Amino acid sequence: MKIITLSRQGKIGVFFVLGAALFFTLGLLAKPNPQDFVDARIVAPAPLIKKAISENYLSPNGSDIQPKALKLADQKDLYIFDFNTDELCGASGCLYVVYTGKAQRVLSVYLQNNLPKTIKLFVPDGKQNGYSCLGIAQLNPVNKEVIQTRYCYQAGTLIPVFEQLLEVKS
Repeated sequence: MKIITLSRQGKIGVFFVLGAALFFTLGLLAKPNPQDFVDARIVAPAPLIKKAISENYLSPNGSDIQPKALKLADQKDLYIFDFNTDELCGASGCLYVVYTGKAQRVLSVYLQNNLPKTIKLFVPDGKQNGYSCLGIAQLNPVNKEVIQTRYCYQAGTLIPVFEQLLEVKS
């Protein structure tokens, strides 16, 4: 049996190939779920992010804030911004705002994100007028039931059109 020895350049080449393979594999595994919030700069146009910050964040350091966002793509896009900062969170929850791709604010709401792990705060829920309808889940603190409200686009805004109790799977 013959043992093959590699030169210094050969060893470096092998480590480079293995490192590149590991890097690309981890990159594929780390892609965000389309239903997860990510850095807004990844999914939303810069002018829309700037407008969302200026309309919802009054601090002079507003340029320092980096909101997270979720994009719901249909015939017409909706962008949900998560302003989870000390200044925009309180007893009522944290501020979430929804904009169209044309930078029109269609919903502002304070929500608690204390849901069971099996329930998403936001889910696409059908479509109307070219936009995705939006299911927003909230936990009733009294009886621990999860209520999902369906919001659909009508007359320039998202309006609640339906509520349902969600089954919480353990």
